[in-house]
Amino acid sequence: MRDFHVPDYPDDHPMVPHGMSVIVNAPAVFRFTADACPERHLEAAGWLGADVGGAGLADSGEIVARRLIELMRICDIPNGVGGCGYCEGDIDTLTAGAWAQQRLIKNAPKPVNQQHLSGLFRDAMRYW
Repeated sequence: MRDFHVPDYPDDHPMVPHGMSVIVNAPAVFRFTADACPERHLEAAGWLGADVGGAGLADSGEIVARRLIELMRICDIPNGVGGCGYCEGDIDTLTAGAWAQQRLIKNAPKPVNQQHLSGLFRDAMRYW
């Protein structure tokens, strides 16, 4: 995060707001979790306004991820974790911090290990 500042937030220290930290990771996460419950992912994509007509379940993760990325761009959200000032060299630290949040990890629809988390952060570095 180094020097990341969000407009209209206090400027006394760098900060990535919680909701922003969630959305910049979401496309990568939904691509990862889609195979555990593709019907729900496809339904979510539809709720978000994606065209799901004729979509197959195997495409659900990509469809919801693409729609989230479209919404991120419309709302001027940073381009992934990298857009918030992080880089590949931060992945180990990000992974360790996320791994400590076992309450959330245990709620994932499929097993998650530290290698998965590292891959998710890598995949979330940049979307466009």
